[in-house]
Amino acid sequence: MAASKSQMEIKDDLDFKYKMKRPSYNDNDLELLKKYYYKELNRNPEWKDYWVEEDTIIRFLKAHVTVQESLEALIVYCDWRTKYEVDDISPDDPDIRKEGSAHRELILEDQTDFGGRPVVIMYPHLHDMYHGDYPSLYKYITFQMEQLISICDQAENDGTFCLVVDMKNFAMKNMDYTALRKIFWILKNCYPERLGVALIINYPWVFYGCWEIIKLWLNDVTRSKIHFCYQKEMNDFLDTNACEIEVLK
Repeated sequence: MAASKSQMEIKDDLDFKYKMKRPSYNDNDLELLKKYYYKELNRNPEWKDYWVEEDTIIRFLKAHVTVQESLEALIVYCDWRTKYEVDDISPDDPDIRKEGSAHRELILEDQTDFGGRPVVIMYPHLHDMYHGDYPSLYKYITFQMEQLISICDQAENDGTFCLVVDMKNFAMKNMDYTALRKIFWILKNCYPERLGVALIINYPWVFYGCWEIIKLWLNDVTRSKIHFCYQKEMNDFLDTNACEIEVLK
């Protein structure tokens, strides 16, 4: 599959097969949004030019549809980067070192899915909902997203990533709705249209009840990118052996 077709063709085929929605945008709206955003940039000297490039503006427009809502989202994003000093978060930060020691996720820097998207694997069973330190967790999530987006921007694809959620050994003590809602907020408001596909594997029956709640928080586009997979479906998206992913079902 991967050898006979281009990565773009593979992604298009998978979008069709799995009914994934990819929003579009209007060129006139893009030009208008750029005009309004650059006015805001000039009024906010603490914002950095490199935070928002044209590709970023396009992603916000795709995610938020209207020019006004996209502009408001861009303002929230830039204010967020300023308030939390995102550029200055270091791997040597004590919060980053502490949260990283839990090994909740793994970014595969040398592997992509068949569509050329960088792969990140999450292990929910390594998260304890009673950890009690949300500020350090949110800082860590932001740091990891910055690392992942840097890899996405260097990859020869559309700047999106493939998320694999390995639910092996999951229990209800790992189901942290507060943290999960924050992750979705960050993805929607700070890194829109970066998630290419999310593949959930090795899920226990108890997670179905959780999913009935979680999916209510998501719009149709995001829901269409999330898939519960057995080995057969995973084979459509990536090489599980190369990524060292074990699918138990």
